[in-house]
Amino acid sequence: MVGEKEVTATGVVHDSAAVAADVAGVAAEALRLADHTHITAAVLTTIEKMTKSLNEFWFRKWGESRIRSGWQLYKDATRNPENRRLAREAIRENTTLGKCVLAYGACIDKDAQARTAVQACGLTPEVFEDGMDVCQAVVQYLRARLHDGEVETIASHDADAQWLPCKLEIKFANWTMIKATAMGLDPALDAGSGKTPQIDGPLQECERLSAADGADLDTWKSKIDELHTALMAYRPRKPDGKLHAEMNITTRDFADVVGAERLRLMNAIRDAAGADEVVV
Repeated sequence: MVGEKEVTATGVVHDSAAVAADVAGVAAEALRLADHTHITAAVLTTIEKMTKSLNEFWFRKWGESRIRSGWQLYKDATRNPENRRLAREAIRENTTLGKCVLAYGACIDKDAQARTAVQACGLTPEVFEDGMDVCQAVVQYLRARLHDGEVETIASHDADAQWLPCKLEIKFANWTMIKATAMGLDPALDAGSGKTPQIDGPLQECERLSAADGADLDTWKSKIDELHTALMAYRPRKPDGKLHAEMNITTRDFADVVGAERLRLMNAIRDAAGADEVVV
């Protein structure tokens, strides 16, 4: 797992991961503590009390499977930092379940990073047991861990935003329509960011190869790779030069679609190679 720590016999925690953003100082404090923190008796007592509260209250309120899934979603998102849709799902779910998810990681999964975060975020047994307190420090910490440094207020934007005029498909017409619609938003996509030749070229080639009978899979895969790289490098801007959050998120979602097609092609190439070997 990204950011996983090792707890030595002396109880010292070592963390090689860096927190991606400093939100209200919580992430920075967690990182500071993670560099060289002793798991004290007080922390272990806190974890013990939270484990009891998880079993006796929170599992009944939200369901153990939902809390466990939230923790797994968080771990998956940190392992796949390029998958912005996964990160948004983790943020959306953990805004409500944040302290339960972090407690699950610390108490049940015995994750060293989660245990350090419990201490850094001030998640005391009293705060944890308070059904009305979501513990904003925990929410901020989890968002910071999942935050792409250049994405603005990622948690406030929905991947399936109503402004999208069409589905995210590997089609040049759809991409063109999305950019044109983004230019009419408030704030608008800058006209300069609407010019994307580095994306348009491979996108048109991928669409052509998709429609062709007997297209060469290696050539197709090469163009898909080129398209994915271009999408990941694209940083759409507003007229004031700041990142256009809605278009940036949509582009990352488009990259996920392209990534899925790339995986399909990789499997097809592998299967074809296996068939050739059998024939020979």
